[in-house]
Amino acid sequence: MKPKKTVHAGLVLAVFTVATSSLAPARAQAQEVPSYSPTPPRAAPVAPVIPAKLDPQTMPQITPGEVIGVELNKAVAIKVTTPVRNVILADPNIADVIIPGQGVRGAPKRHFVYVVARKIGSTSVMFEDAKGEIILKSEIRVHLDTASLKSAFKDLLPEEKIEVSAHGDSLFLKGFVRSPGVSAKALEIAKRYVPKSLNVVNMLQILGSQQVIMRVRISELQREAVKHLGVNLSVSNQLLRGAVSLATVGATDLSAANFISNPPFGTGSIGLPYKSSAAFSALERQGVIKTLAEPTLTAISGENANFLSGGEFPFPVGLDTNGLPIIKFKEFGIRLDATPTVISKNRINLILSTEVSQLSTDGQVKIGTLTVNSISTRRTQTTVDLPSGGSVMIAGLMKNNESNKIRGLPFLKDLPILGQLFRSESFQRDQTELVIIVTAYLAKSTGNDKPLNLPTDGFASASDMDVYLLGRLNKEYLKKDLPPYVTPLSGPYGYIME
Repeated sequence: MKPKKTVHAGLVLAVFTVATSSLAPARAQAQEVPSYSPTPPRAAPVAPVIPAKLDPQTMPQITPGEVIGVELNKAVAIKVTTPVRNVILADPNIADVIIPGQGVRGAPKRHFVYVVARKIGSTSVMFEDAKGEIILKSEIRVHLDTASLKSAFKDLLPEEKIEVSAHGDSLFLKGFVRSPGVSAKALEIAKRYVPKSLNVVNMLQILGSQQVIMRVRISELQREAVKHLGVNLSVSNQLLRGAVSLATVGATDLSAANFISNPPFGTGSIGLPYKSSAAFSALERQGVIKTLAEPTLTAISGENANFLSGGEFPFPVGLDTNGLPIIKFKEFGIRLDATPTVISKNRINLILSTEVSQLSTDGQVKIGTLTVNSISTRRTQTTVDLPSGGSVMIAGLMKNNESNKIRGLPFLKDLPILGQLFRSESFQRDQTELVIIVTAYLAKSTGNDKPLNLPTDGFASASDMDVYLLGRLNKEYLKKDLPPYVTPLSGPYGYIME
């Protein structure tokens, strides 16, 4: 029996020696076996796995009610006080919990679990021990990975102070940047680090002046010339105004004297069925209309500002149940809409829309007894890029309309010389010229120590003597401050004798 044990032990020792030499060549060399130097096998690429051994001292321990925060598409190890046998998840699509060694016979019990984030959101989780008792209740919150985005901002925009925070399915950018262009770049970088289905909220504040003053000058000149010369002929139809009546022929003295004094026929009148008239007309009219508007607006970068100088006119849109017209109002006049954006320290991007409209009798519409006027509109919309204090003409309109009309009687109006008596000529020319110029400035507040002047400053109503004798409607006043020697001194004055 002893030799058999010895052989068995030697066999076991040999197997153990071969196994250790194949697994650890360095250890085999330590046993002085230089004749055998195995070539290590070429390892095939495998997917990364969660390490089997972790230091429990470095793992965070979750207390009851504490939130487990995990970044999207990442995993963390959580330490528990009692080995976990079962996990209950409310929504497995948001996160997954892995118990090491679960389902493996003889696997040691672990005092930690792995939490794998799969989707943005939150879900509740409960852990059970071997007895089926709940040992821990918590909440798993999966949020965006902000560390990589912070590192990108530090490398790409090192001079900017940008903070990144994630809440729910939204990523928030906070801090200060130098210009709107840098803010747009930061937003573009952040969108590349989050899925398209998530939101990126830009709360970055821009240093420096972000108020823009826009001065728009709208100049329009309309010229009109009308000439009319000719003869207007009119013919009206009338009824028969009389009739022929015959007297009764009887025994009448047909002597010459009696025939003249008492003729045997009745009297009457015959009316022509038409009445004609002719009128000579000559007209020449010229007119000029000048429109000049200079609206000025102030807006914060990225915000819209609008201006309207005009009014509203009513027009019917239908009838109500009682048959009364339903009235709506439409704006007309000079309208301005502007959205400025400060691109850099001395550059402004401006989205501008201007409109000049007025009531017109052309194209009138009559609805019953109501007459609805039309609106003549000149409108432009554009986007310009200009420096602070720079001007640019964004629109110009040149319109020239001419019309000639000849009216007259057919054939007769074409006669030489005499045809002038049977025709009428009219000529009309309308010319319009419109120019729109915009100037933008970066603006700063004046401060509390600098009062602003108003058009009403210094105004005073004229006295009766100024009105009736001098024809003035207000008193004259100086626009500038008086020199120091004109202003009376305050306090005691004169000689002081001791």
